[in-house]
Amino acid sequence: MTIGEKIRFFRERKGLSQANMAEILEMSVQGYGNIERGDTDLVYSRLELISKELEVKPEDIVGFADQGVLVSIQEKQQHNFKLRKITDSFKNEIIINYKKLNDK
Repeated sequence: MTIGEKIRFFRERKGLSQANMAEILEMSVQGYGNIERGDTDLVYSRLELISKELEVKPEDIVGFADQGVLVSIQEKQQHNFKLRKITDSFKNEIIINYKKLNDK
């Protein structure tokens, strides 16, 4: 998964359109679309603005892996971690657990 695809994933999770993001970032819709398609090199300062709006850390976008995800499951106040492959049916569970990890 490219950085642009990861940004799209987090943007869609927030329910924002490309037009919303372009307006927030004060850029054209085409310019923002180029970021998600990987047609434009993304400078770190722009990544920081995008991640702030998407309420994730820049390293969450850069480091969010599509082959496996560390999922935290709380059982009896202990954390158990499992590495699982991402499938379409598993994406919602990832989002829920990701939110739980960041709420701590």
